[in-house]
Amino acid sequence: MTTRREDPVAFIESQGWPVKRQGQELVTTCPLCEKPGHLYVHSETGVWKCHRCGESGNLWQLRKRLGLDNGDGAWFQSLGQALGAKPKRIPRDRTESMHAALLADREALAYCTETRRWSLEVVRRFKLGLRVDSRGKWLAFPWWRRGECVGIKYRSLPPQAKTFEREAGCESVLFNVDALAGHEEIILASGESDALALLTLGFQNVVATTTGETSLP
Repeated sequence: MTTRREDPVAFIESQGWPVKRQGQELVTTCPLCEKPGHLYVHSETGVWKCHRCGESGNLWQLRKRLGLDNGDGAWFQSLGQALGAKPKRIPRDRTESMHAALLADREALAYCTETRRWSLEVVRRFKLGLRVDSRGKWLAFPWWRRGECVGIKYRSLPPQAKTFEREAGCESVLFNVDALAGHEEIILASGESDALALLTLGFQNVVATTTGETSLP
């Protein structure tokens, strides 16, 4: 299969990231450190650099970092093509396995309940999980909709530098999206961590963006 150059504008739009133009540069939120307005992507070449965390590369490398590369060398050339793909679903046995791993890891669980001060009940309710790879430990935030896991975001745990990844091939939905059906008034948080903090405090009418705080109006 022939690899085709991807349109940087289409790629950014397909991820749902807010974007502004500055000459030939596309300025958006860095998906690695989540700092708004610090990722600069050249509109022609796709070469990018974050002026906060210092990460840089090309679109292929960014796809690999975010887990978006499907491994066959084929890239989406337009938003329409991206939307044409059937969204991925995460098997329940996988989320259960990662959830069990988190509950069994004293250090990772302490990050949730002591450092972030999320209640254990909330951790269990949303089945937060733990992924471990050669780089270290990652906290998993499953995105549930009507009892089905439609996506997962991962956050690196200390001592790794703070960075985020998301499961490849999944649609972007609100975290705790089912709350929309049960409440007339909704609190919109800027991310999963803030939503979990509010849920711990007893607010049940909470949803959160999963695409970064600059996607908020």
